[in-house]
Amino acid sequence: MDRVAKGRSQAVPSRASVSTTRLFEPVDIASIVFLRIAFGGILIWEVARYVAYDWIDAQWIRPAFHFTYYGLDWVRPWPGDGMHHHFHALGVLALCILLGLAYRVAAPLFCLGFSYVFLLDQTTYLNHFYLICLISFLLVFVPAHRAFSIDAWLRPGIRSQTTPAWTLWLMRAQLAIPYFYGGLTKLNGDWLRGEPMRGWLAHETDFPVIGSLFTEEWVVYLASYGGLLFDLLIVPGLLWRRTCLLAFALATAFHVTNSRLFDIGIFPWFMIAATTLFFRPDWPRHALSWFGLRRAVRPARHPVAPARAMFRGSKAIVAVLLCVYLLFQLLFPLRHLLYPGRASWSEEGLRFAWFMKAYWKESHARFLATDPERERTWEIDPFDYLTPHQAQIMRRQPDMVLQFAHHVARDLRRAGHEQIQVRVKIAASLNGRKPQWMIDPTVDLAAQPRSLLPASWIRPLTVPLTPSLEDRDFETLLGPSAVELDRTASAFRTKGQFEEAIPLLRDAVNLGTASARIRARLGDSLVRTRRLEEAIPHLRGALELDPALIPAHVDLGMALGQLGRFDEAASQLGLALSLDPENARAHYNMGLALLKTARTAEALRHLREADRVNRDPDWLAPLTVMTSILATHTDPLVRDVDEAVRLGERAARQSDNRDPAILDALAIAYAAAGLLDRAVATAESALVLANATNTRLAAGIRRRLELYREGKSIGPAADP
Repeated sequence: MDRVAKGRSQAVPSRASVSTTRLFEPVDIASIVFLRIAFGGILIWEVARYVAYDWIDAQWIRPAFHFTYYGLDWVRPWPGDGMHHHFHALGVLALCILLGLAYRVAAPLFCLGFSYVFLLDQTTYLNHFYLICLISFLLVFVPAHRAFSIDAWLRPGIRSQTTPAWTLWLMRAQLAIPYFYGGLTKLNGDWLRGEPMRGWLAHETDFPVIGSLFTEEWVVYLASYGGLLFDLLIVPGLLWRRTCLLAFALATAFHVTNSRLFDIGIFPWFMIAATTLFFRPDWPRHALSWFGLRRAVRPARHPVAPARAMFRGSKAIVAVLLCVYLLFQLLFPLRHLLYPGRASWSEEGLRFAWFMKAYWKESHARFLATDPERERTWEIDPFDYLTPHQAQIMRRQPDMVLQFAHHVARDLRRAGHEQIQVRVKIAASLNGRKPQWMIDPTVDLAAQPRSLLPASWIRPLTVPLTPSLEDRDFETLLGPSAVELDRTASAFRTKGQFEEAIPLLRDAVNLGTASARIRARLGDSLVRTRRLEEAIPHLRGALELDPALIPAHVDLGMALGQLGRFDEAASQLGLALSLDPENARAHYNMGLALLKTARTAEALRHLREADRVNRDPDWLAPLTVMTSILATHTDPLVRDVDEAVRLGERAARQSDNRDPAILDALAIAYAAAGLLDRAVATAESALVLANATNTRLAAGIRRRLELYREGKSIGPAADP
């Protein structure tokens, strides 16, 4: 009886034992090796794209603020050129992974390096970057370097043509999860009614061959339900041997189409390559044999490497760790269910949940800062703090809106607004709905804590789905915006059309929510159009809101100086220089004000400093003024004809001899130095240019030219 019982116990192993044994059964390593090579190659391509298209600077160097992940505020971009060096290192590590060179070092370093980049800024979040982080993490533990690698060539002892089955199934499971959850996120009323697919296809009617059909309702529903069924059924189709090739063909067509319809980078190509893991593990050997590379399909002499050498731990521990990892991957994407309302509206718990092209949200925002002590409210322009890409992403995601509000509040507190409050009006449309408030516009976000708990200040979605382009009227809900008017005006100002900009800026100021910068830009435009008395109140109003606004100090000093109020002008320009000692235009205008009060030596010191700190090669006003002063001044201690000629010639070279005012000043210097032939030739050139652009200047040049021809030098040039 004992023998029988013993025999039965040996003949009937436990289910756990059977499952663990199957996890460690050897399977061909070829498909894992192919994934390693494809992963390395595609990531080299991605790194090269970031370098070639200047995305490193655009996303991590130019932005002054980064939307860090909760609890990871300490993750910051490298200073200086560090981010460029970081990406170069990622490219080298990806190459090492592709070649299987120092794989056990390259794989974990790449995982850490890529994850670091991924965690720098939430506005750069992409589902496929998250997947790359996960795959690179798994590659750390998968022995993908034991075949077809430089490591295996250099170290024959690690060679193996097989790998434990769990390595293959773990990779398959990781790829299956995004597919399956991508389908689950589409199981909602909006998707089943054709939104947002209807809106997306309406913008892609230029798609080759079939684009003209994209506005047909049957095409909209075919795409919506086809995408849903694809995500839910593609993995079972790949796992069933009879449908595997058909499923792969469908997956390839799906990803190629997506790459054309949507700008999703490497994701389609990586998924096509990774989906081959669902083929038989030895498929690469058979593929190579088709090309006559028979050596690639030879069986290994020692096909199974010892388990201890490969994993250095008990099989039970490995099995438990696999279960823990997969359980986390299955549960973590579902955390959005812990929050009230629709995740696609509140965005709470949405990241890392595989919401891939499952919704479409459009939003417009107004940020308002209130200083209760001064009883002033003004509109904040996100572009003053963020890049356009950051601002566009931020205004759709409430947690980033809160983060931005905190950043603005910190900045304004540093500027002296101790009790600052920040509110936001965000009108948002989900999947084509009529816009509604996304965030309670009465709540001071500066006082709301950043938390993982549900946010009470997010308004619930209440508008039903009735998609219509005519219904998405954001302006009616938000009202006029000082920032939008300012942006339109800025387009005119950039082209030098200040007269056209002034009415827009005046309307922005009249709304009562214009920021200090907008008021200052109105003042600047008025100064540039010689409306000096009108400009002064706006510039003073800007400085009342922001006493540290340097351009307003400079413009106010310039306006006061041109009105003959030189002491007041010097006072304002002195404030500007106390805030920015290397402000070239403040030094220049200070020099002009001091000249008018006969403080020539001090004026020249500021003009020289303006020239020294000037970073605009086309702005040569300090050189022009110094040339005239040094050439004509009556005080021999100030007069320096040689330096005047030297500065004038330098200004002429930098302007390519195309600025009549510079050539006029140089002609004065030549005449003062006794070089009358040069003075005549230079003045004639200046006159030709001035006749076409500045008749008043042309008249002065003409008078001075007559003096040069008579062999005389002259007094000072026209006032600068």
